Amino acid sequence: MKHLKKWCRIASALLMATPLCAFAASAANEFETPAKNLIELVFTFIKYGGILLSIWGLVQFFIAMNNHDSTQKMGGAWMFLGGIAMVFLKSMLNGIGVTW
Repeated sequence: MKHLKKWCRIASALLMATPLCAFAASAANEFETPAKNLIELVFTFIKYGGILLSIWGLVQFFIAMNNHDSTQKMGGAWMFLGGIAMVFLKSMLNGIGVTW
């Protein structure tokens, strides 16, 4: 009889806790949507910043070609490559399996 009471208490506690679990799952879904939107916004800003940096890197590279300045050429080339990396950052992260 003691074991039956014990199992009844456990079963009733689990039944009472079930709506709480459903609410927690619903709250998690409500949090995921704004968080994903924020992540998309950040990646959009990074992408456009990368486009600007790559254009500026090309400008610096061609100015250095005109002036025959090897240091400025390398700086422009690195800035261009960094901008390209920023443009494709989201794709690179997806490629290595990073999810959000």
